[in-house]
Amino acid sequence: MPHEFPLNHLEHFFYWDDHPGFPNSLACRMRCRGKFDRDAARAAAKLLQERHPMIAGQVACSPRNKCRWVPRDSPPIVEFSRCDDFSVPPVLRPFDLTREPGARIVVRETEEDSEIWFMTHHACCDGLGGMQCVGDYLILCDNLMRERDPQTGLRKVDTQGLTNRGRLFRSRWENFKHLVWEPIGLYGLAKFFYHRPVDMTLASPAKSAETDEPASPQPSLSEKPKGWIEPHCATLSLDARETELLVKHAEKRGVTVNDVLARDLMFALVEWAEDVGIELSDRRPIRLFVPMNTRGIGDRRLSACNHVSLVYLDRKPSMIRQRGSLVGSISFEMKAIQNWKLSSTFRGVLRLLQHRPGMLQGMLSKPYCRATALFTNLGDFYQRLPLERVEGGVRVGSAAIERIELLAPVRPKTPLSVSAFRFLDCQQLSLHYDPWQISKAHIDRLSNALRASLQKTLAAQ
Repeated sequence: MPHEFPLNHLEHFFYWDDHPGFPNSLACRMRCRGKFDRDAARAAAKLLQERHPMIAGQVACSPRNKCRWVPRDSPPIVEFSRCDDFSVPPVLRPFDLTREPGARIVVRETEEDSEIWFMTHHACCDGLGGMQCVGDYLILCDNLMRERDPQTGLRKVDTQGLTNRGRLFRSRWENFKHLVWEPIGLYGLAKFFYHRPVDMTLASPAKSAETDEPASPQPSLSEKPKGWIEPHCATLSLDARETELLVKHAEKRGVTVNDVLARDLMFALVEWAEDVGIELSDRRPIRLFVPMNTRGIGDRRLSACNHVSLVYLDRKPSMIRQRGSLVGSISFEMKAIQNWKLSSTFRGVLRLLQHRPGMLQGMLSKPYCRATALFTNLGDFYQRLPLERVEGGVRVGSAAIERIELLAPVRPKTPLSVSAFRFLDCQQLSLHYDPWQISKAHIDRLSNALRASLQKTLAAQ
């Protein structure tokens, strides 16, 4: 990042959508057998900054809230701390991009093992960009801990292309061709504001399984701390055989695994909502926010940044109960959005709002339910890393990563984000939730409903 330049429309949106108690950050949690060398961990962070300069910049805003990236020679902060129990979530400090870089690495250690939290602010990069940083960081650590050339196994990255990271279309001709499809995108935008989705925070108080009495009271949102945060997550995992069946199920029906997972998540949300006393009506759809990657072939070497758009899937509860036709409709809609580039409508609106930052801030400050949940799929990222696979894990130096969780942001009135990914040939789903809006007892019920929905899919294969 050689000089100052303005935040683009996506970065502007993600920066102002960061609220006290609701940090707009992404996290990857890695449970490791063994420990990381502290000097190597800090040296790797400094080298990572050179490959991905967006995570090293800081933000400066004018009195009229027009913000710019300011270059800083500030690698991601690496913090080491002692821990007795990894099951207790850490207390993390939210980002302040006006004073620090947009990435942080927290390493918690016991006598023999370690846990790494790699966090990035969403204004700096999207989920794929964040995983790009995680992968490069692990390779750098592995090389330094094995006393090899740090660049061994690293692919080339393009940092010069960051100047075009906010571009909607590659040419004026491509922009002109898209105009014929834009009315469909505007129609979808109108539906987004017209429909009010199911709000998960309206669930009845959780009951104790043993006594059917109310469980321990859920803290209210007003009691949520505005500074330090504790991430809460539950993870579902399919074994390798079940994952293979899931892939075959999708191939047999001519859809993607992502379509199948979205269908099963919607079905689980309907089952869960009925179980916890949320009144369902076809006037209030189940809505999933789905980040869509907008990188093209020419962007495959692009350094970590925001190259994404947000689309949504609305389905009436009565439609969701028809499992067979639901996955086909989801597949058709997602293909139409990709082929006709309808995701550009959201980014185009953000580009217009960028010139009126006060209007955007006002819209983002209103705590109403924009979506029932967020659903993202980051694929089999670790499979592409040149790291040694050992029994039950991936080796990095003298340590071995045995388990990972991915935590996408949760928002006011959207207390759940579900991240799908593969690790060691096993399909996994991380349910990141806000305990001030939805209780752990309810998340346990939703997790069981999602597992049951997945088992129905596998049984149908």
